[in-house]
Amino acid sequence: MTSIGLENSRAKWSYIIGLIAIFGPVYFQYLGIDYGPIPGFLVVYGVPILVITLLWKTRIISRFFDQTLPALKIGMGYFGAFTLLGIVVSFAILIVLFLFDPSTLNLLDTPNPVLDISPSSAWAMVAVSLLIVGPAEEYIFRGFVFGGLLVLFKNRHWLSFAFVSSLLFSGTHLYYAITYGIASLIPFADLVTFGMALAITYYLSGGNLFAPSLIHGVYNATAFVGVATTQDIGTLLRWLMIVIGLLAGLVLLLERMRKKSRTPPDLEGQSALGSIRPEKGRSFGVSALLLSWQPTSQPNNATNKSKGSKEQKPNQKDPEYISRDYALARALVGNAVEPSSITLIQSLDLRVLGHNSALTNVIMKDSCF
Repeated sequence: MTSIGLENSRAKWSYIIGLIAIFGPVYFQYLGIDYGPIPGFLVVYGVPILVITLLWKTRIISRFFDQTLPALKIGMGYFGAFTLLGIVVSFAILIVLFLFDPSTLNLLDTPNPVLDISPSSAWAMVAVSLLIVGPAEEYIFRGFVFGGLLVLFKNRHWLSFAFVSSLLFSGTHLYYAITYGIASLIPFADLVTFGMALAITYYLSGGNLFAPSLIHGVYNATAFVGVATTQDIGTLLRWLMIVIGLLAGLVLLLERMRKKSRTPPDLEGQSALGSIRPEKGRSFGVSALLLSWQPTSQPNNATNKSKGSKEQKPNQKDPEYISRDYALARALVGNAVEPSSITLIQSLDLRVLGHNSALTNVIMKDSCF
């Protein structure tokens, strides 16, 4: 087995071990094991974070604050857009449930078990949401679950992994299925769209976890504020956050449209980075660079050439040709476009094996997570 193959095998096994460390403590609770409040937090969050950190060391946390302001702008924009999408999907599910069995909607009147606490405990949970739950769950699900998929499957589109990681994120909220039965499809739809927004934020910001953690923590905190005060206040804060997100999304959309209108006709369809020519044989892809795993060494193409023979083009799918130099890729972006425009780049794939680089445009298309 080659060194690359060995590294890939280790990466897969470390990912599997990490998933077991994430889902094991969560599902043990449903087997009748009562951790208790404080031990429960230590087990459900502490165990997976410890295991992931031992396996991946600082690969995830090292970019926690990268591009924070652009990440917050992107994050709120996608949060608003995907929350609106979640509302539409939930309403569609609601109609289907009503048509097939109207009585199932009565299940939605069941109190959320997470919010079934005293007002004093709810104030404590506001702080816990901001300081522990938000950062911990983003480290686990966006940093490791989503980021790990990007590392393991470099040559596939990252949006599919954003969706898969969001499904896994929703899968840890099994208490919704136990509480609401078939009607739990509604909160699960919200969970998936919420996870998608945060995963996209993580990806487009180059691995920033502060913005997803803050959005996640504040979102949860609004639900607990509603318990500590009145439900109307909690609902008002939640909708205020959604409106701010929709406005941020509108600003991003307008900036993108304005940028597109300023693009010269002869450059339409080309990348804004088309003038950059990294050395032949190197490949820069955000999906490969987001969480580094591959060795830094590049293969020596000279050994593959003989006198009078044509130079063989390297295989762009070969892991040995995927660079881990994330900083260099970001430097290329910074030199090519204005800082304010970096936030508009929604997917970057600079595969420069004798071809022009190209931008892949991505169309932006009372719960507690």
